[in-house]
Amino acid sequence: MKKNECHPTNDLLDKRQRDAGAQSVMCSDHRRIARFGSALVDGPGLIDGFAGQPPTTTTEQVTVSIDLVILGEEPKRFRAYDHAIRKEYSWVPIATYRQERARVLGGFLTRSTIFPLPWFEKRYGRRARFNLRQALACLDLHSP
Repeated sequence: MKKNECHPTNDLLDKRQRDAGAQSVMCSDHRRIARFGSALVDGPGLIDGFAGQPPTTTTEQVTVSIDLVILGEEPKRFRAYDHAIRKEYSWVPIATYRQERARVLGGFLTRSTIFPLPWFEKRYGRRARFNLRQALACLDLHSP
């Protein structure tokens, strides 16, 4: 997708918001959030600073923080999530998956804070770092 090209999600958001009579300021805020969401899925944008720019509004910060909460869940819950990610990407050759997954997970560990909002960092940050280190160790253990 080109830099100035709209993400398909944006078109759907625009239509639904226009149909609901939403104000344009809300539409632009939701478009930015959709970009953060696509960066989470498509990476590495989020790892490189939230799609190149940090979330600045409270709505953006809350949305990104909530989306990352899974990283700081109880280890058993996080492992289930991590296994689901592998299943979702089962079409990717295992060596490539391990390399790219390690890059993504390691990218979170290089940040001074994982969550944009301090409350989330305080509540989930330590456990998120533990879970990320454990997941990286498992990737290393299973490397060819």
